[in-house]
Amino acid sequence: MPPGGAGGVANAYPQCNPTDDPGTAKQLQFIVANDTAAEVVAETYGVPTSWVLGWGGLESGYGTNPLAANNSNYFSESVPAGGVTGGWAGAIPCGAGTTGAATATLAGWACFSDFQDSANAAFAGIYGNTIETMLAQNPNVSASAVFQAVALAGFDRADGQAGTYGPTVSKVVGNMAADMLCLQSYGYISIW
Repeated sequence: MPPGGAGGVANAYPQCNPTDDPGTAKQLQFIVANDTAAEVVAETYGVPTSWVLGWGGLESGYGTNPLAANNSNYFSESVPAGGVTGGWAGAIPCGAGTTGAATATLAGWACFSDFQDSANAAFAGIYGNTIETMLAQNPNVSASAVFQAVALAGFDRADGQAGTYGPTVSKVVGNMAADMLCLQSYGYISIW
């Protein structure tokens, strides 16, 4: 195996990734990089931190897809044709002020300064209202049901109508929660 694990992804958290799996390494790096911001968003909107990290991780390829890398957009927040920010809270005009953009920003998608701004926008808008309403009606509602409702509210209508979006996000949320517990137990992240 090459140095840094399969595929060259460094295994910075070997206790939580004993098989040196590159996908797990990417998830763990994403959690450590965004845990503090996710905690702030989670507290603001009354959701588990694992929901913030899980949804953002799924939508952004754990921070590695071009939308996250170029627009600091981790939640697939789109902008209508001719729009500048799409009305997303905290969005900035693309091409100015994005953090770490290696190449040009991607048209048709909102730009943010960082993960926290993108997460805040996702939970502050219509999808956040859907989540807030469901939690108010049932504080024990499952992540699967919540994110299925988010999909049906317009976030991902195709997967929502197929009934697959909620279970997909829920699976990632579960993986995130387990990874977060491991990272916390070894002191890589704070208590969540």
